[in-house]
Amino acid sequence: MLAFFISSIALSRAGKKRKRALVDIGKAGARDAWQVLANGGVASVALLAWMFLDHNSSASAWFVAFAGAYAAATADTWGTEI
Repeated sequence: MLAFFISSIALSRAGKKRKRALVDIGKAGARDAWQVLANGGVASVALLAWMFLDHNSSASAWFVAFAGAYAAATADTWGTEI
């Protein structure tokens, strides 16, 4: 999770000037709580389910769901920043 946050912040800061010049017809401003929940909520729920229900196996469906949801959230964030 730390690698995701650090890399996302670095990408955001690296393209700050370029992004200011773009015209965005979508939501302005920083991400709000709903966007953060939508992007990371599924991964968080899957991780909690794995921790409390099936933490003995890293190949459990909950852990795989966490990894997939986190990969999707990372791809969404990085794609937006790049």
